[in-house]
Amino acid sequence: SSDTGWVLAGSALYAAHPLLSEAVNYASGLSTLQAAVLMFASVYAYVRGRQEKKASWLVFAWLLFFAALLTKLIAVTVPALFALWEFFCAPRPRRDGLREQLRRLLPFIALAIGFAAVHERIVGNATARGAVGPWQFFLTESQVWFRFLRQYVWPSDLCADLTLPWETALDLASALYIAAAAGLFA
Repeated sequence: SSDTGWVLAGSALYAAHPLLSEAVNYASGLSTLQAAVLMFASVYAYVRGRQEKKASWLVFAWLLFFAALLTKLIAVTVPALFALWEFFCAPRPRRDGLREQLRRLLPFIALAIGFAAVHERIVGNATARGAVGPWQFFLTESQVWFRFLRQYVWPSDLCADLTLPWETALDLASALYIAAAAGLFA
């Protein structure tokens, strides 16, 4: 089907894009690859469960999502992938509104928030961010997200050991990032 072609094209781009080469360049990148596989498997199970209307696939998607979270915290972004699929790709029955979509996503969102909160409580400032607070960490991460989004479009200056200063104030890029994220989920 035409969906298979899009899936294969996206997978090939993900596998061959030069931005992702650092994950295979060192052994510690294994957790990144494991998380990616579990995240993609979770998305596949979710989509299949929605298309076939089988709860067992959705439970399997939730379990894969949980395994991805245990592998790497970046997996908290999986509910956003589900939301994007619901918004752009899901079949649209007339009575299936935003409330129904949110009801389907709620177990995944709750797990993501709960896991992130437990992780923050257990690990806290012992991570790489040191004594940096959550707001400053968020601002810096927004800069990193913009940089990676830009590199997906135009791969240049590819450096695996990029050092960025910690952001201390809300700059224009961070404000745009927050506005875009708020617009997606509003």
